[in-house]
Order: sequence, then C-alpha cells, then structure tokens
Amino acid sequence: MLWVLAAFTLLVGVMADESSARKNNRLFDRAKGAFVEASALIERKRYAAAKKRLDALWRTDPPGSPAWYRARPTDKARNFGSPPFYYGLRMLSDIADWRVRRGGNNLAKGDPIRLTVLLIPRSEGLQPRNQGELNRGKGIRVANRLDKRLTHAPEVIDESLWLFGEYVSFLTDGRLRLQTDIVTLTELTVPVRAAGSPRRFAGLDGKAWREIWKAVDPEPRDRTDWWWVLYPSHVPNQYRDFKKTEFITGGMGLGPKGEPIFIIDDLWLIRKPPHLGQGTYSRLERRAYLPQWLQHEFFHHLFRSYPAFRLEAKSHQWFDRSTWPSDFEGRHEADYYHEAVMKRLLGADPPLHRTLRYARTVPASLGRLTAADITGTYQRKPVENDWHVGEIILARDGKSLLWRNRAGASWRLRLDTASGRLVSGPDNPYFESVGEPARDFTLTFGENRRGKSTVTGFRFQGERYRRD
Repeated sequence: MLWVLAAFTLLVGVMADESSARKNNRLFDRAKGAFVEASALIERKRYAAAKKRLDALWRTDPPGSPAWYRARPTDKARNFGSPPFYYGLRMLSDIADWRVRRGGNNLAKGDPIRLTVLLIPRSEGLQPRNQGELNRGKGIRVANRLDKRLTHAPEVIDESLWLFGEYVSFLTDGRLRLQTDIVTLTELTVPVRAAGSPRRFAGLDGKAWREIWKAVDPEPRDRTDWWWVLYPSHVPNQYRDFKKTEFITGGMGLGPKGEPIFIIDDLWLIRKPPHLGQGTYSRLERRAYLPQWLQHEFFHHLFRSYPAFRLEAKSHQWFDRSTWPSDFEGRHEADYYHEAVMKRLLGADPPLHRTLRYARTVPASLGRLTAADITGTYQRKPVENDWHVGEIILARDGKSLLWRNRAGASWRLRLDTASGRLVSGPDNPYFESVGEPARDFTLTFGENRRGKSTVTGFRFQGERYRRD
C-alpha cells in the first residue's frame, strides 16, 4: 500500500510541475506576442494601438509581479532577456504612453544625438588555454579579427539599436533623436588581455584606449555625443575549461569629453555567450535582448551624471531590493529604471536633453571671451568634499587662469579657443592619471537674456561643474 501512496505522491508532484511549467510557458508566449505586436505597431507609428496592446498584457500580468520571475521559454538555448522580453516591454510601454500623451506624431523632430559605432578590425594578446593559465596571466599570443557579419551586414547593429533609439526620444521628451554613424578604424590593432581575478575578464587592455583615440579623426571625435566600441572577441570558449564560462568583455566607459562609451566584443551581437544560451542570435532575440544590455549600461551613465539622486550610491544597488528608494514599488531591475526615470530623472536639473549632449559645439563668439567671462565660482553637485567647489581666477601673470579649490589644490589653465577647453599642464594632479582631454576643463555654454553666449560651467573627468 505504501508503494501505491508513494507512486501517487510522485505522480501528483510531476503533474504539478508540468502545470507550473505550462503556466510559465503561457506567460512567455503572452510576453512574446505583446513584444512582437507592439514593436511592429510603434514602427508603423500606431502608438495608440501599441499602448492598447501593452495595457492588455499588464492587466493580466502586472509590472513587478512575482510571476515574471518564473516566465521561461521552452527552448532554453534562446535568450530574450531575463525575465524574457520584460525590459523591452517596459521600454515599449514608456514609449507608447509618452507618444499618446504628447499627441502621437505631433512632435517636432528632435535634434540628433550622435552615436558613433567604432569597429576595430584586429586585436592581439595572450589567450589562456586552461584555468591554470588564466589564473597566472599566461597563454599563447593570438590575433583576433572582427566578425565579418558586422561589416557586411550592418543591419545587425540596426536591429540592436532600434528600441534603444526610440527610448532615447522618450527620455528626452522628443528633444533628441538617436543618429548612428559606423566608423571602421581600418589600420588599427588593439591590445587585449584575459584575467581570472577579481572577476573573469577577456577584453580590451587599458593601453588600447590611447591607440583608439589616436586613430579617430578629430572631426568625428568632436561631433560625437556617445560611442559604441566593438572589437574582436578574445574569449577562449574554444577550450574545454571555458566551454561554459562567463567572461566580462565590456561595459560602460568614459570618453575623452566625459561622454558614455558602450564597450563589448563583436560576438556579443552575433552569438549567445554560454551563460545566456546557445548558438547564434535570431533577429527577434537580438531586438529583445540587446536593448536590455544597452539600457543597463546607459543607466550607469545616467546615475553617475546625477549623483545627487544617489540611485547608484554603490555599484549595481538595484540588485539589492533593500537599497531601493522608499517610494520605489517594483521588484525587477527594469522596474528600478522605470521608476528612476518617472520619479527622478524626468524632473532633473539640468534636463536630460542637455546633460546627454557631448558633441563639441563652440560658439562663434568664443574667440572674444575675456577672463571676466570665465572667472568665477564653480561647483559639482552634490558637494561631497572640498575638491568639488573651487574658483577660476586670473593668475599673477595677468594672462593665464588658475583653478583653486577649497581643498587648497590649484593649477594653471590656458584657454584654447579652437576646442573650447581650458587646457591644464603638469601642475594638474590628474595630469598623468587621465588622458587628454579628460584632464582639461571642457567649457559648457548657454545664452543670456540678450542672446549672447555665456560660460555656464565645465565638464571635468565626466562630471559637470556649474557656475554660481
């Protein structure tokens, strides 16, 4: 009799597991259907219909509900994000809601925000063949080449960026629209390395950046607001020890003007890393997952651009629900981003459409600037230490300028009218630790009531200092 009871119990458990799996699969199917249909409607500018379709999904499966943790595709080799499609659906809802609220197509075409995609053709470095070599920083020297699908089929890049581009328009209330340039640095070979500690890494060596910026012509460097650097993968997944190993290959960096740099290897757009699935990406997978990656990296930059909100007071704090602001209600990472936008960033000062502009636009009147136009008190907010407040004054020679902060540090500055920067020299304590022009002050401009260009502040090492 006991064996009958045990068999019955096992059968009930199996049936319950199968029922749960069917529910999870049904949520996956609903999410997939809503993502595909809403994306197509927004591409056709049918915003009200897209909003209706998405609202119907959220009524059945509300944002932030625990059920989303359990949604899974039947084919575990596929990668649509985690939870599947969830990040994309939240982005699509924000876009559709905003478009309907602002009158659909009745919006002026925003100013271009230029994303330059840098394709690096070759990379070289030591590649480990086993865990021991990885731990010791050893291996064999290899030369890697960029996957041809990125140069022969640029739609791979377009598919990855479409949703993110629509999202940028939403974030800036239509004032900015993403414009993409693809630049291949044909003669460039960059150094790459692999490391096993503190985290497994296979990517650009720090020395690569000097070579990259030397290879980029001044004109595209000046006109670029954001960068996306794609380089040949150095991940050693062909070796048995690393068949299923996750390697960090990129993330969010900081450009010469303090602008954001998305960094990743070429295969990230082509095939799924072993911790995310198997095989090459389908078009739908790429359109669903890559915006999730771009959003994650972009919000690192947004949060560091507005430190007063303390939305990333410690790295990746959204992974710990106990660190969320008290007025945030969601559960998932994408909920954190949504609420950060709606409850903080859309009301930020300065507004997003100004903060996110990094292209060098120098007023025609810059050559007529005098010391009085630049001197004054400047501060980075929030002020967290005495290095964040200082003044620009006229030096004793009566010609050059001097930056002096409350901590007592000071260094000379020279106005370069061609670049719109206050150029520093070896007396700058950051001179050797950061590259040119990050060690300089990049002036920011506005207009007074009479329409004259005025200095409103400067950017230094990616942070904005505003003039009092």
